[in-house]
Amino acid sequence: MFLRLLSAALCALLLLQGISAAAPAVPAEDPRGTFLLTDREEPREVVSLIPGTGLEQHVFTFSTLPSNGAEMAQYEPDSPYKAMALLILAFRAWTPENPTDCLEMLDCLTDTGSTIAGSDTPCPFSRYTPWVSALNDRMTQNDKYRYIGNAYLGGATAENDYTPDDPVTVTLRQSAYEPYAEATEESPALYQVLVSLEGADSDRYCLFFRDGAGNWKVYGRSWINLLADVKTPETDVLLLPETGPLPQVLTQSEPTVKTETLPARAAG
Repeated sequence: MFLRLLSAALCALLLLQGISAAAPAVPAEDPRGTFLLTDREEPREVVSLIPGTGLEQHVFTFSTLPSNGAEMAQYEPDSPYKAMALLILAFRAWTPENPTDCLEMLDCLTDTGSTIAGSDTPCPFSRYTPWVSALNDRMTQNDKYRYIGNAYLGGATAENDYTPDDPVTVTLRQSAYEPYAEATEESPALYQVLVSLEGADSDRYCLFFRDGAGNWKVYGRSWINLLADVKTPETDVLLLPETGPLPQVLTQSEPTVKTETLPARAAG
Protein backbone atom coordinates (compact mmCIF):
# COMPACT_ATOMS: atom_id res chain seq x y z
CA MET A 1 0.00 0.00 0.00
CA PHE A 2 2.81 2.37 0.89
CA LEU A 3 4.57 1.64 -2.41
CA ARG A 4 1.38 2.41 -4.32
CA LEU A 5 0.98 5.78 -2.65
CA LEU A 6 4.64 6.62 -3.26
CA SER A 7 4.33 5.67 -6.93
CA ALA A 8 1.19 7.82 -7.34
CA ALA A 9 2.90 10.78 -5.70
CA LEU A 10 5.89 10.46 -8.02
CA CYS A 11 3.64 10.32 -11.09
CA ALA A 12 1.77 13.43 -9.97
CA LEU A 13 5.06 15.28 -9.42
CA LEU A 14 6.34 14.35 -12.89
CA LEU A 15 3.02 15.43 -14.43
CA LEU A 16 3.22 18.84 -12.77
CA GLN A 17 6.80 19.33 -13.95
CA GLY A 18 5.77 18.51 -17.50
CA ILE A 19 2.96 21.05 -17.42
CA SER A 20 5.32 23.69 -16.05
CA ALA A 21 7.90 23.01 -18.76
CA ALA A 22 5.28 23.18 -21.52
CA ALA A 23 3.83 26.47 -20.31
CA PRO A 24 5.02 29.50 -22.31
CA ALA A 25 7.59 31.69 -20.60
CA VAL A 26 6.18 34.94 -19.27
CA PRO A 27 8.29 37.90 -20.44
CA ALA A 28 10.29 39.61 -17.73
CA GLU A 29 8.57 42.68 -16.41
CA ASP A 30 10.31 46.01 -16.64
CA PRO A 31 10.44 47.93 -13.30
CA ARG A 32 8.63 50.79 -15.08
CA GLY A 33 5.58 48.58 -15.55
CA THR A 34 5.95 47.62 -19.22
CA PHE A 35 7.07 44.29 -20.63
CA LEU A 36 10.52 43.89 -22.10
CA LEU A 37 10.65 43.42 -25.85
CA THR A 38 11.09 39.75 -26.62
CA ASP A 39 12.46 40.24 -30.17
CA ARG A 40 15.29 42.59 -29.19
CA GLU A 41 18.75 41.07 -29.22
CA GLU A 42 21.90 42.54 -27.75
CA PRO A 43 24.46 43.35 -30.43
CA ARG A 44 27.39 41.00 -30.93
CA GLU A 45 30.66 42.73 -29.99
CA VAL A 46 34.08 41.70 -31.26
CA VAL A 47 37.11 43.38 -29.67
CA SER A 48 40.55 43.26 -31.26
CA LEU A 49 43.84 45.16 -31.06
CA ILE A 50 44.76 47.58 -33.84
CA PRO A 51 48.18 46.46 -35.16
CA GLY A 52 51.06 48.69 -34.15
CA THR A 53 49.05 50.81 -31.74
CA GLY A 54 48.00 48.61 -28.81
CA LEU A 55 44.58 50.31 -28.98
CA GLU A 56 41.29 48.45 -29.13
CA GLN A 57 38.83 48.22 -31.99
CA HIS A 58 35.20 47.38 -31.18
CA VAL A 59 32.91 46.04 -33.91
CA PHE A 60 29.20 45.79 -33.08
CA THR A 61 26.83 43.72 -35.23
CA PHE A 62 23.09 44.38 -34.81
CA SER A 63 20.50 41.81 -35.87
CA THR A 64 17.67 44.13 -34.78
CA LEU A 65 17.69 47.92 -34.67
CA PRO A 66 15.93 50.19 -32.16
CA SER A 67 13.37 52.48 -33.76
CA ASN A 68 11.94 54.41 -30.77
CA GLY A 69 12.59 55.30 -27.16
CA ALA A 70 10.89 52.22 -25.69
CA GLU A 71 13.08 49.89 -27.75
CA MET A 72 16.25 51.85 -27.04
CA ALA A 73 15.55 51.65 -23.30
CA GLN A 74 15.89 47.86 -23.46
CA TYR A 75 19.58 48.06 -24.33
CA GLU A 76 22.18 48.45 -21.61
CA PRO A 77 24.82 51.06 -22.48
CA ASP A 78 27.35 49.26 -20.30
CA SER A 79 30.42 50.61 -22.12
CA PRO A 80 31.25 53.89 -23.88
CA TYR A 81 31.62 51.96 -27.15
CA LYS A 82 28.17 50.44 -26.96
CA ALA A 83 26.70 53.84 -26.05
CA MET A 84 28.40 55.33 -29.14
CA ALA A 85 27.01 52.60 -31.40
CA LEU A 86 23.49 53.16 -30.04
CA LEU A 87 23.87 56.93 -30.48
CA ILE A 88 24.66 56.46 -34.17
CA LEU A 89 21.60 54.25 -34.61
CA ALA A 90 19.42 56.86 -32.88
CA PHE A 91 20.33 59.51 -35.46
CA ARG A 92 18.91 57.29 -38.21
CA ALA A 93 15.39 57.78 -36.84
CA TRP A 94 15.21 61.58 -37.13
CA THR A 95 12.92 63.06 -39.79
CA PRO A 96 11.28 66.52 -40.04
CA GLU A 97 7.87 64.85 -39.91
CA ASN A 98 8.67 62.74 -36.85
CA PRO A 99 11.62 63.86 -34.72
CA THR A 100 10.04 62.36 -31.58
CA ASP A 101 11.36 58.81 -31.93
CA CYS A 102 14.93 60.04 -32.26
CA LEU A 103 14.58 62.45 -29.35
CA GLU A 104 13.21 59.76 -27.06
CA MET A 105 16.11 57.47 -27.97
CA LEU A 106 18.54 60.28 -27.19
CA ASP A 107 16.84 60.64 -23.79
CA CYS A 108 18.29 57.21 -22.94
CA LEU A 109 21.84 58.09 -23.99
CA THR A 110 22.44 61.68 -22.92
CA ASP A 111 22.48 63.89 -19.85
CA THR A 112 21.68 67.55 -20.44
CA GLY A 113 22.98 68.55 -17.02
CA SER A 114 19.83 70.64 -16.60
CA THR A 115 16.63 70.18 -14.63
CA ILE A 116 12.99 70.77 -15.51
CA ALA A 117 11.97 74.25 -14.43
CA GLY A 118 10.62 74.34 -10.88
CA SER A 119 11.80 70.86 -9.95
CA ASP A 120 14.86 68.72 -9.31
CA THR A 121 13.92 66.31 -12.10
CA PRO A 122 16.66 65.96 -14.74
CA CYS A 123 15.62 67.50 -18.03
CA PRO A 124 15.74 64.94 -20.88
CA PHE A 125 17.05 65.74 -24.34
CA SER A 126 13.53 65.84 -25.79
CA ARG A 127 12.54 68.70 -23.46
CA TYR A 128 15.78 70.66 -23.52
CA THR A 129 15.05 73.34 -26.12
CA PRO A 130 18.64 74.42 -26.92
CA TRP A 131 19.65 70.86 -27.81
CA VAL A 132 16.46 70.12 -29.72
CA SER A 133 17.01 73.26 -31.82
CA ALA A 134 20.67 72.42 -32.44
CA LEU A 135 19.74 68.89 -33.56
CA ASN A 136 17.06 70.25 -35.88
CA ASP A 137 19.49 72.75 -37.44
CA ARG A 138 22.14 70.11 -38.12
CA MET A 139 19.72 67.54 -39.50
CA THR A 140 17.95 69.90 -41.89
CA GLN A 141 21.19 71.49 -43.15
CA ASN A 142 21.57 70.07 -46.69
CA ASP A 143 18.82 67.54 -45.78
CA LYS A 144 21.50 65.67 -43.88
CA TYR A 145 18.97 63.63 -41.93
CA ARG A 146 18.47 61.42 -45.02
CA TYR A 147 21.90 59.82 -44.69
CA ILE A 148 23.99 61.09 -41.75
CA GLY A 149 23.06 58.19 -39.45
CA ASN A 150 23.83 55.59 -42.11
CA ALA A 151 27.15 57.24 -42.99
CA TYR A 152 28.83 55.64 -39.94
CA LEU A 153 27.67 52.09 -40.68
CA GLY A 154 29.73 49.38 -42.33
CA GLY A 155 29.66 49.41 -46.13
CA ALA A 156 28.14 52.91 -46.43
CA THR A 157 29.86 55.25 -48.89
CA ALA A 158 28.95 58.37 -50.81
CA GLU A 159 29.09 56.30 -54.00
CA ASN A 160 26.31 53.93 -52.85
CA ASP A 161 24.25 56.72 -51.25
CA TYR A 162 25.34 55.56 -47.78
CA THR A 163 23.60 52.21 -48.00
CA PRO A 164 24.89 50.02 -45.15
CA ASP A 165 25.63 46.31 -45.25
CA ASP A 166 23.17 43.79 -43.85
CA PRO A 167 23.51 42.99 -40.99
CA VAL A 168 24.34 46.45 -39.73
CA THR A 169 27.80 46.93 -38.20
CA VAL A 170 29.44 49.83 -36.36
CA THR A 171 33.24 49.93 -36.00
CA LEU A 172 34.68 52.09 -33.21
CA ARG A 173 38.19 52.77 -31.94
CA GLN A 174 39.77 53.43 -28.58
CA SER A 175 41.34 56.84 -28.14
CA ALA A 176 45.01 57.22 -27.28
CA TYR A 177 43.82 59.47 -24.43
CA GLU A 178 42.51 57.11 -21.75
CA PRO A 179 40.89 58.64 -19.88
CA TYR A 180 40.38 61.76 -21.97
CA ALA A 181 39.92 63.77 -18.75
CA GLU A 182 40.41 62.74 -15.16
CA ALA A 183 37.54 63.06 -12.69
CA THR A 184 37.32 66.25 -10.67
CA GLU A 185 34.96 67.57 -8.03
CA GLU A 186 32.98 69.32 -10.78
CA SER A 187 32.92 66.63 -13.48
CA PRO A 188 33.31 62.85 -13.87
CA ALA A 189 36.09 61.07 -15.76
CA LEU A 190 35.59 61.34 -19.53
CA TYR A 191 36.37 58.76 -22.19
CA GLN A 192 36.71 59.46 -25.89
CA VAL A 193 35.44 57.08 -28.58
CA LEU A 194 36.54 57.50 -32.21
CA VAL A 195 34.77 56.50 -35.41
CA SER A 196 35.98 56.77 -38.99
CA LEU A 197 33.76 56.90 -42.06
CA GLU A 198 34.17 56.79 -45.82
CA GLY A 199 32.37 60.10 -46.23
CA ALA A 200 34.93 62.23 -44.36
CA ASP A 201 38.69 62.67 -44.34
CA SER A 202 39.07 62.80 -40.57
CA ASP A 203 37.76 60.83 -37.60
CA ARG A 204 34.77 61.91 -35.55
CA TYR A 205 34.43 61.44 -31.80
CA CYS A 206 32.17 61.74 -28.78
CA LEU A 207 32.92 61.95 -25.06
CA PHE A 208 31.26 59.66 -22.52
CA PHE A 209 30.96 59.38 -18.75
CA ARG A 210 29.54 56.76 -16.40
CA ASP A 211 26.49 57.85 -14.40
CA GLY A 212 25.49 56.75 -10.92
CA ALA A 213 23.49 53.79 -12.27
CA GLY A 214 26.53 52.43 -14.11
CA ASN A 215 25.30 53.41 -17.59
CA TRP A 216 27.51 55.27 -20.05
CA LYS A 217 26.11 58.50 -21.46
CA VAL A 218 27.21 61.17 -23.89
CA TYR A 219 28.92 64.05 -22.13
CA GLY A 220 27.51 67.50 -22.86
CA ARG A 221 27.06 68.50 -26.50
CA SER A 222 29.77 66.23 -27.86
CA TRP A 223 27.03 64.31 -29.74
CA ILE A 224 26.93 67.19 -32.22
CA ASN A 225 30.39 66.20 -33.54
CA LEU A 226 28.77 63.32 -35.40
CA LEU A 227 26.47 65.68 -37.30
CA ALA A 228 29.16 67.56 -39.19
CA ASP A 229 28.93 67.50 -43.00
CA VAL A 230 29.99 64.44 -44.97
CA LYS A 231 30.54 63.93 -48.68
CA THR A 232 27.38 64.43 -50.73
CA PRO A 233 25.72 61.16 -51.78
CA GLU A 234 26.33 60.21 -55.42
CA THR A 235 22.65 60.47 -56.35
CA ASP A 236 22.52 64.05 -55.09
CA VAL A 237 25.60 64.95 -57.13
CA LEU A 238 24.10 63.51 -60.33
CA LEU A 239 20.63 64.94 -59.73
CA LEU A 240 19.80 67.28 -62.60
CA PRO A 241 18.26 70.68 -61.86
CA GLU A 242 14.61 71.25 -62.65
CA THR A 243 14.08 71.73 -66.38
CA GLY A 244 12.06 74.53 -67.91
CA PRO A 245 12.03 76.93 -70.84
CA LEU A 246 15.43 78.36 -71.60
CA PRO A 247 15.73 82.01 -70.70
CA GLN A 248 15.38 84.38 -73.67
CA VAL A 249 18.72 85.85 -74.71
CA LEU A 250 18.41 89.57 -75.33
CA THR A 251 20.88 91.36 -77.55
CA GLN A 252 22.01 94.74 -76.34
CA SER A 253 23.08 97.46 -78.79
CA GLU A 254 25.42 100.26 -77.98
CA PRO A 255 23.55 103.42 -76.90
CA THR A 256 23.37 106.33 -79.37
CA VAL A 257 24.96 109.39 -77.90
CA LYS A 258 24.27 112.83 -79.38
CA THR A 259 27.07 115.34 -79.10
CA GLU A 260 24.73 118.16 -78.21
CA THR A 261 23.67 116.32 -75.05
CA LEU A 262 27.20 116.07 -73.68
CA PRO A 263 27.94 118.46 -70.80
CA ALA A 264 30.40 121.27 -71.35
CA ARG A 265 33.85 120.79 -69.89
CA ALA A 266 34.60 122.79 -66.82
CA ALA A 267 36.95 125.75 -67.19
CA GLY A 268 40.60 124.71 -66.90
